[in-house]
Amino acid sequence: MSPSRPLRICLVDGPLGPHLTRLGHEVLELRPAQGVHDIAALLARHAFVPDILLHTEQLGRRVILRGVENLPCQTALWSVDTHVNAHWQVRYGELFDAVFTTQRDMASLFSRNGAPAAFWLPWFGVKRPFAPFARRGLDVGFVGRLGPGRPVRGHFVELLRSRCAARIESELPAQRMLELYADTRLAPNEALWGEINFRLFETVSAGCLCLTPAARELGELFDVGREVEIYESGYDLVEKLRFYQARPRQAESLALAGHAALAARHLAGHRAEAFLSAMRDAPGRMADPGRARLAFHLALLGLVETGLFPHLAPEVEACLSRRADDPRAAGGLLRLWRLAGRSAPIVEMCKAVAARGQAGPGLAVDPRLAATASLAALLAGGLPLARVLLESFWPESRAPGSRGRPLKTSRDICLFCAGRLREAGDVLRRGFVFDAARHIPQTAVEVLILAHALCPEDLAVIRSLEASLSPYRGVEQVRLGLLSTLSLHDRANWRLALKLALVNFRMFRVDQGGEELALARDLARQAGEERRFSAMRRQLMPWLAPPGEKGRG
Repeated sequence: MSPSRPLRICLVDGPLGPHLTRLGHEVLELRPAQGVHDIAALLARHAFVPDILLHTEQLGRRVILRGVENLPCQTALWSVDTHVNAHWQVRYGELFDAVFTTQRDMASLFSRNGAPAAFWLPWFGVKRPFAPFARRGLDVGFVGRLGPGRPVRGHFVELLRSRCAARIESELPAQRMLELYADTRLAPNEALWGEINFRLFETVSAGCLCLTPAARELGELFDVGREVEIYESGYDLVEKLRFYQARPRQAESLALAGHAALAARHLAGHRAEAFLSAMRDAPGRMADPGRARLAFHLALLGLVETGLFPHLAPEVEACLSRRADDPRAAGGLLRLWRLAGRSAPIVEMCKAVAARGQAGPGLAVDPRLAATASLAALLAGGLPLARVLLESFWPESRAPGSRGRPLKTSRDICLFCAGRLREAGDVLRRGFVFDAARHIPQTAVEVLILAHALCPEDLAVIRSLEASLSPYRGVEQVRLGLLSTLSLHDRANWRLALKLALVNFRMFRVDQGGEELALARDLARQAGEERRFSAMRRQLMPWLAPPGEKGRG
């Protein structure tokens, strides 16, 4: 792509059109209705032959483009809500020359799954005048969706109301939302998975001091402590809100610096320029049209599993059946049949996979397929077949040794598969709501959820599930239940109480966190392990002052 001439750029959704036009390029903006669309037909309808096509995909209206891999121009996908859509977008991204994501730490998911190039392209703000804090009427304000599906956010807003007299609004139109933030000094942000979200840029655009969850890439966007502020828990958030409420000039200085930084580096025009620059380095898409069709239908399968586009299931099945010698297609068929409650073809496919594995290298050399097939057989009622599948791929599972005891029960099968998926790097699908009654587990966490459903009283399963979830943000609600169960069976364990304190603090349940912390301290004292308690408390909660230095917030 030559940077010296104006380009013809087709945008399927997305906000960059006016800014690319301002840079001198010819832009066609398409906003099709929700559904699957033939992109070649859409372009022909407008008699437009692009040099670049950019599809911006985010929550809301779901648009999927068929035939992207056949276009003669450069193509790109901008995944805006990667933190909840990666489970299907990693397949869709394989069709494009380049994938852009707003979440830097998730870019590797695309390159790992076959996309030729993956780039970080964060969201952006809008340029607005800065209103001095003295003219603003609100100290603390928050605008965001509320409801039963966001229980942690419910605790967040209740904490803000009770401790900071915050104004809370839900589902305001964009302009009214910006006007409210322009009248607000301090803007605490909450993110479902601790991600960099729209609200960060919206609040800084309005000249608020944004207090946002700590994220590794935040420091590459803003100077933390000089342009924005971070927090680690509900306790930490309240302490910092109170600090800045008592120091309005300091808060205003940070807000003004953040506002200037956004105008200098984080507007839509900056993102348009970054996009074009990255496309000059995009190496190109996959050459195999058959693999591209498979990737497209695996992406559709991911959407069908979430309840979208169920009418496309027959098309997906037909494509996967034609490529059933491919481990990804074979695993996809098992997932589709499980969704439809069709046990007979599941058992036949599993027998075929087991036979190939016993005969030598074949389909079963893929650890994800081996785990998927064994779990599919287990769910279809075939414990012996599930065991044979695993033994054909992992001979060490037949006898005690480094892998543990022989696989005799459903629980054994699940724990073994969870370990192998963890080794393959498949731990958690963020944003995917796993249902053990409809889905075949694809990650270690999902296998452990299935094991917990099969053996709800098994403490080893609960411990393993809790340990698998502990590195991730956004799963605190689940961890709270697991840790509570473990603590009921081990009431003297101060470490469990300390972990419960941390989870409660992260869920913005500050009072409950304080109670668990006090309990953990008492239990540690009774066990004569106060020094160990203090060391672990400092490691888990460095933002929490020791008792007596300051209040609990």
